[in-house]
Amino acid sequence: MLTLVSKTFNYISSYLILYPLLMIRVIFTSKFNGWTDKITSNLPLLILLSVFFILSIIWMSGLLRWKNNTRINGIVMKNNTIYAASYITTYIVPLVFIEMNLTGFVVSIVLFIVIGAIFIYSDKHLPNPTFFMFGYKTYEIDDKNILFQGSLDMLNIELIESPHGISARELTKNTYIVLPQ
Repeated sequence: MLTLVSKTFNYISSYLILYPLLMIRVIFTSKFNGWTDKITSNLPLLILLSVFFILSIIWMSGLLRWKNNTRINGIVMKNNTIYAASYITTYIVPLVFIEMNLTGFVVSIVLFIVIGAIFIYSDKHLPNPTFFMFGYKTYEIDDKNILFQGSLDMLNIELIESPHGISARELTKNTYIVLPQ
């Protein structure tokens, strides 16, 4: 199971696609003239976003190299991948469209921290769109969420062909990822 630190990194990485968008937005919406002024005036924010972006890439790359530690069996009930789109819509899009002034910056930080606290302290898998970028889809087997690189039919075939279950890695309670062997 993910520890508090790994849940925090998982949350930070869920915004992987947001960090470069915000960096571009900060630079292009800055009221200063000249690229040097735009970058130097926003340097602390750009450094923070760059650090989060780099940490996200390192975390996701490392996570996808973990070893499977359990076995899963059952029949896939439904595809829950669409919830990653709701994650993007409800959490990432508002952060992109908040004004880049002091009030907007404070609102963005508060949203990031509040959503992060909910994400980190719950033992549920909240849809992380970054997994979708790596080709994973979320499927439901009984009361478990399975992240798998393939179709629902392909997962069901693997489950049927493996009477002892398929190898997976537990991320949080009742959430597993099937990592490549």
